[in-house]
Formats: sequence, structure tokens, C-alpha cells
Amino acid sequence: MRLILGLTGETVEFGPGAPGGVAERELSPGPYRVIGGETETNMTFLPGAVHTVDFGRLARVELRLADRSRLQAVVKGSGSVELELRLFGASVREEAARAVALPEGGGEAEVEWTLRAEPAMPWIALVIPDGRLELAAEIEGIG
Repeated sequence: MRLILGLTGETVEFGPGAPGGVAERELSPGPYRVIGGETETNMTFLPGAVHTVDFGRLARVELRLADRSRLQAVVKGSGSVELELRLFGASVREEAARAVALPEGGGEAEVEWTLRAEPAMPWIALVIPDGRLELAAEIEGIG
């Protein structure tokens, strides 16, 4: 796994031999591009903390609107992922939390919600994989 600090381009490499698939290391604070196998995502690390990067469960979520009322999340990674949908200024008809099963070798799956928003009112949707806010995807619109 490779982490690239967006401010300086500094690169941190993690080898595959971490016990239990998890490695701990102190990192410079800031926004990172995280690359693990076929998966790439963005994470932000805060100062003064030891950050845990899970080699086995790096999920990337991309959000898009299929039309004015269908919110789609494309999840890329491997293993099972719990998605939490948080909405501001809108609601959905379906259950906001979803479990997604991805192939162990890596792949993608799509989850869809039917969005309800007041006409001409702004809204924000945030999808958080496995409770990890640093991996969240966000999209906004107007009803």
C-alpha cells in the first residue's frame, strides 16, 4: 500500500507483511492519496495521532445522481462493507444503512437510494463506508 501526501508528494510505503493485515505508523498530517492494489482513495490524517491503515478493507465510494431522484453509490474494494448514508435537506425511502458484499479478490458493487428533496432547496448526501469518515464520499444538489 502506498500513501502520497498531497501537499508535498511525500510517499510512504507499507509492505504486505503487516501482522493481521493492519499496520500502524505515525504520519505527517494532511490529505493523502491512498493506493492499495486496484483500489485508490483519498484520506485526511490529523496532526498528533497514530493512524491505522487497514490493508484488507480499503473501500472507495463514488456518488452520482442517476436522475433527479436516484442517488447511486459505486463501491470498489474487497470483502464486506457497511455503508451509512447521511442526508441534510433530503430523505430517502429505503433504509439508509446498507451492507455490501464485494468479491474477496476486489471488485465493485452499486447501491441505490430514492432521494426526496423539496423543490429548489439545497441538499447534501454523505456516504460513509465502515464508519470511516475519512473515506466518505459527498454529493450535493438542489431539489
